[in-house]
Amino acid sequence: MLIDTHTHLDFSQFEKDLTSVIDRASQADVRYMLNISTDPASIVKTLKLTEKYENIYAAVGLHPHEADKINDDDIQLVRVKTEHPKVKALGEVGLDFYRDYADHDNQRKLFRAMIDIASEKKLPLVIHNRAASEETLRILKEKHHDSLTGVFHCFAGDADFADEALKMGFYISFAGNLTFNKSHLAETAGHVPIERILLETDCPFLAPQSRRGKRSEPADVKIIAEFLAKIKELSPEDIARITSYNAFRLFGIGPEPEAKIVYPIRDSLYINLTNRCSSDCVFCPRSRNPVVKGHNLKLQKEPEFSDIVKAVEKYPAEYHELVFCGYGEPSMRFDLVMKTAKHFRGRFKRLRLDTNGHGNLINKRDIVPEISAVFDAVSISLNSPDPAEYQRINRPDFADKAFPALIGFIRKCAAAGLEVAVTVVGFPGADIEGSRRLAKEMGAGFRVRKYNDLG
Repeated sequence: MLIDTHTHLDFSQFEKDLTSVIDRASQADVRYMLNISTDPASIVKTLKLTEKYENIYAAVGLHPHEADKINDDDIQLVRVKTEHPKVKALGEVGLDFYRDYADHDNQRKLFRAMIDIASEKKLPLVIHNRAASEETLRILKEKHHDSLTGVFHCFAGDADFADEALKMGFYISFAGNLTFNKSHLAETAGHVPIERILLETDCPFLAPQSRRGKRSEPADVKIIAEFLAKIKELSPEDIARITSYNAFRLFGIGPEPEAKIVYPIRDSLYINLTNRCSSDCVFCPRSRNPVVKGHNLKLQKEPEFSDIVKAVEKYPAEYHELVFCGYGEPSMRFDLVMKTAKHFRGRFKRLRLDTNGHGNLINKRDIVPEISAVFDAVSISLNSPDPAEYQRINRPDFADKAFPALIGFIRKCAAAGLEVAVTVVGFPGADIEGSRRLAKEMGAGFRVRKYNDLG
């Protein structure tokens, strides 16, 4: 499923063939669209669209180009129309000092008024920013509070500007200009966490490079998703799932994803065995947002062997790797891990165990010989080469016993001939080089996991 989070289907370019446009969107797996208002007339047209088409939702707001024409009645119209049941956002609002269609002070005044309504109605903002980045950020920071959120639509800034927006809790949306030849946006998109990215067309504008010069329409979201997948080294299916979940979180559009026992990322299939863990890492969002790459991993109950087998067999045999993971520590259910691994040993080219390395302490025995008899690889979280720092960051159940047990576990796995990857989350202040040296000394591989980038 894909979601186009910024359309202008009420514009005159779609008067003659709107039904065909929506049909093509459906054929391209674009399930929902958020139509964005720009002026009082556009608000009325947009709401009529949402009443005619079940899969179209609305944002109501006044574009900065309209700032010289707007009066108090227009602002009150926005406030009143936010009560419509299909209004999901306040937009398109912001500043545009590039076209200069409206006085800058009037734009600032209108932007502040729109932010106030968004705050009052608890709606996310859809922000237009062109040649006004510093001023846009200044006003947002002036008005900012914990519940104010939204998206910078059709993002055209650099990584530094994106970081400022992300710090305030905003999302970044990319349109067809992401795909343009010689665009710098691929670098920016690579920098922004996928969990904070939305997709849009801004149709009828900004058709992707392969359709440059033509009218853009919602079906083009699929082209943008495929382009972003290459940047992020994910599959197009991953991008569709993740960005749709992002749209659900921000706008409440689409269904909430169901909890998963088995879930794909790239060409690997993961088993969600448990949400219990013997660590409580300071950077782990498990308790507040148990979602990885758009998959909801909050288990209502832990799966049994038959549940796992049934879930795995729903997927085609194209996945090269089965990963025993979960949003917790899989060795807490070690007997089930081994039973399941033996069952699927012949189906997958590789079996991998993702673990925090506490398995011997948890199971009160050396489990490495059992692992090495069935598994090909283990990925083991380290996060610090220093025992005291490890305890501070990982907050293990086993206190000062955890670090030496972890080191012993890594050494035994490497000695047993397993493919071992010691991992470190690259959070601020992490001792990456110290961890790399320790991994090498233990005969293990090493990998840095991006901070705030799960999966």
